[in-house]
Amino acid sequence: MPALSEEVSKPYPTAALVRDALARGPGVWVKVASSSMAPAVQAGEEVWVEALAQTPRPGEILLYEGPAGLTLHRLVYLRHKNGKKIVRTKGDSAKALDPLFPLDTVVGKATRVRNGTGERSLGRRGGIAGSLVSIGQAAIRKVLASLDEKSWRPVELAGFPVFVRLGEGVSWKLAGQWLEAGRASPRPIRLEISLDPSLHQGDPFEFHVEGPKIRTSAFCLERKGSAFSLRVAPSARNPGDVCPNALENGLRALLLSLCEETEGAFLFHGTAASSSGNAFVAVGPSGCGKTTLARLLKEEGWQILGDDLVLARKTPDGPQVSSTGFTGGGKDIPLWKGPAKIRAFFVLEKAETHTLSPASPARLAAALAAQLQRLPGHRSERDLAHAEELARMVPGFSLAFAKKPGVGHSIEQALRLGG
Repeated sequence: MPALSEEVSKPYPTAALVRDALARGPGVWVKVASSSMAPAVQAGEEVWVEALAQTPRPGEILLYEGPAGLTLHRLVYLRHKNGKKIVRTKGDSAKALDPLFPLDTVVGKATRVRNGTGERSLGRRGGIAGSLVSIGQAAIRKVLASLDEKSWRPVELAGFPVFVRLGEGVSWKLAGQWLEAGRASPRPIRLEISLDPSLHQGDPFEFHVEGPKIRTSAFCLERKGSAFSLRVAPSARNPGDVCPNALENGLRALLLSLCEETEGAFLFHGTAASSSGNAFVAVGPSGCGKTTLARLLKEEGWQILGDDLVLARKTPDGPQVSSTGFTGGGKDIPLWKGPAKIRAFFVLEKAETHTLSPASPARLAAALAAQLQRLPGHRSERDLAHAEELARMVPGFSLAFAKKPGVGHSIEQALRLGG
């Protein structure tokens, strides 16, 4: 085998050096920095990289220029888009597929690996690609069809499993504020989000429900079976991107729809926090101090689940609360996902001093029903019945609090009573 220049043989060369070596010879040994290809290739071993003589096949191990530099992963599939060849790879020991990238970023393919004890060949099989090859071409086509190039990704919206695909102008950085990475579900909701220049930012809070459509001037959410499409108005500052507020309100509408058809799931306009696994939900109209309460408790070491929209669920062990990711004025407050068992409900009001007193079941039920979030026109007598049931399951209190430390102590007293 040809001798390598000192620069190329140094650990972790650049793509330019490897390409140069491949242009001058049949291949080059490249040292591997991570174990993402274990057990096929371990960190510290060297792989023999050859230039691509033809289009690579699924299962082959490719060396390409990734965001963090040279990356060695196995090819899962290759497809054509706008006249270009696009590939997708995955490390054998990695949990997720790599982002799509153009074939021309591939430097070469690895065919052998060596270490201090010897040298061995690298076969095509292994990881995802090897599994697919072993189950037949028909199964491969079926699986790859589900991996659409714009990335149908498994995520969670307040705990609900969703497969989502983003169109042009919708970034994962923005959508990820409310859509959390999740695991694939047997029966997920499908959601496609796209930019719609025909929409505008008139009154984004004037909701209209028209059969399978929920719309405002800034978004339109439409359902077809178990699939949703969310069209969002462009940003006033960057017309090529979606308006963040419109996207948030569209996702809120989707969450409302999912909760309304899920038995035992309720969205409340309120604050929730937890201490030592014991949580409360505090409700009240706008201006009653939900965000102020969240900030005070954060300073006292509480875990905050939300200051605007929180999700309560009935479980065999009693009601639980979890975060929705949607915030009000406390966008800078870190949220804990939950869930946690609800030990008390509070009806909030501002005062000069902290005062805690029992709330009658009737008053608590009325307060809960008033802050139970529904789509326009979807309120019913069942809302009060649900609120009354929750009021019977968990103690309720009136909490008058001042904008000063110490409110956490009053709340802990109520949680002990609820425990």
